Amino acid sequence: MLLHQELEGFQGQNLIFQVRITNNDHWIYSYLILTIIVLLDWCKEIANQYKGVSITNWTDSFWDGLAYCAIIDHYHPGVIDFNSLDPKNKQYNLDLAFNTAEVGYNILSFSIVL
Repeated sequence: MLLHQELEGFQGQNLIFQVRITNNDHWIYSYLILTIIVLLDWCKEIANQYKGVSITNWTDSFWDGLAYCAIIDHYHPGVIDFNSLDPKNKQYNLDLAFNTAEVGYNILSFSIVL
């Protein structure tokens, strides 16, 4: 069975989930939604400590790379000179964040498609 569900009203964002499940696996769907919500809240907590970074959703909030850089700087202060970043230089910020995570900390890049 293919389950397709839209979660409306969370932080003004519509999240659409499509998961292949059996009748006994409905808990997977609930766990997926809860995990995504908790992860976004964790990102918001970190971002609130950084000027110019506001996380409201999974798309627009990460588009300029500042949120990724803030998370890295939070756990590894000084590795990225966060105050020198320009939100208009999106590609540089994204490259810096993912290259720093991948090369410096062996964190593989990944994407979440919602």
